[in-house]
Amino acid sequence: MPESPSISVEPMGVAESVGLGLWGISWRIQNLGASDLGISETWLPHGRFRAGRQSMEPPLRVEPGQEVTLTFEVACQEEPRTIVENAFLILIADWQGEPWRLLARLAIDWSEAAEPQPRTELITSQRVGFAAAEPT
Repeated sequence: MPESPSISVEPMGVAESVGLGLWGISWRIQNLGASDLGISETWLPHGRFRAGRQSMEPPLRVEPGQEVTLTFEVACQEEPRTIVENAFLILIADWQGEPWRLLARLAIDWSEAAEPQPRTELITSQRVGFAAAEPT
């Protein structure tokens, strides 16, 4: 069984408003592993911090030690000083010939000016289909 992929996920500053309740938000994703990472799908599924699925064909290739920037139009709107917890940035990626789900758990702090300021709390990974039932 291959080891798990390793990435860092860093929010890139304060988001820019692109419309009422829509924010353009970017993250820097760095491949900390020893093998190429091929990102094929991304999304933010939280009800209060949501961006639809984005598919990449061909997959976005990130070599070891390299980084890419991913930008989303995120639907979210909260009062100043609100904290939204347990949001996720989800990546589906090929790593060492296997599909992996990479999950960055986020918290979003809302500034005094009612701007979302995401922060990464934890990054985990799991092989896609790891919990699938064995055929009988």
